[in-house]
Amino acid sequence: MLANHVTPVDDEDDVCLVLEDLFRSRGYTVSTAEDGAAALKKLKGMGGFPDFLLADYQMPNVNGIDFLTQSLEVCPQAMRILLTAHGDLQVAVDAINQAQAPNFITKPFNNKPLTMNAQRMLGH
Repeated sequence: MLANHVTPVDDEDDVCLVLEDLFRSRGYTVSTAEDGAAALKKLKGMGGFPDFLLADYQMPNVNGIDFLTQSLEVCPQAMRILLTAHGDLQVAVDAINQAQAPNFITKPFNNKPLTMNAQRMLGH
């Protein structure tokens, strides 16, 4: 059983529930957040940090790239993936350069490539 902790961040409740179920069913510890500001607060309050952050790009308050960039100060070792329905090249470049998120997955996402990406990033 995997001991990795994943934090999906998305302002759509249905997406958070799907991601929570998807990763829990594969043995991950999961803690979700509804936007980047809430996720940053949650990260700062955690005793241990997640191994993996998965953030939607288009969210209120703090977008996914800004959240992932700010999370570098709190949990620099966490792996990062940006989810987005906006498959534009500049978003992908910003995700890589600013947020150190080497993977960019478009919505709607397919579960298998998403979990395979997570496993590969975490070395499983």
